[in-house]
Amino acid sequence: MKGKYCMPDELSQEETARWLHYAHDDLASAELLRTSASAPPRHACQLAQQAAEKALKSAWVWFDIPIVKTHDIVFLQRQLPNGWRIHLFPDRELNALSHWAVESRYPGTETEANASDAETAVAMAHRILAAIEVDLTTAGFLCP
Repeated sequence: MKGKYCMPDELSQEETARWLHYAHDDLASAELLRTSASAPPRHACQLAQQAAEKALKSAWVWFDIPIVKTHDIVFLQRQLPNGWRIHLFPDRELNALSHWAVESRYPGTETEANASDAETAVAMAHRILAAIEVDLTTAGFLCP
């Protein structure tokens, strides 16, 4: 998919903004759940993963890369242009965030999230969203 980028148009601007809006909403919800004494940490982890995933997919929309159904943050990252800040994140950190896409949603999985996991996941999602927004702006996206 790399190398097949086209010049974004007004529709790309709107759709990219929509994906980023959803990423921000998921991250705001993850923050609320992370700080709630009554919310299970797994919910914050899952929403943090979703925020990062949607941020990455917003860049796919910007470059007119067809969206695929995956929660794999590393896979999503590898389709973006070389030089983007997201490539500075270690794969092990991105994989750790991908882990919460499924692990946090079903009982009987190998790990149960704790408060530290939620804090780490939310912080990582913040960093990913910020990096994507900087690189999208550099690529011509007009942040709303």
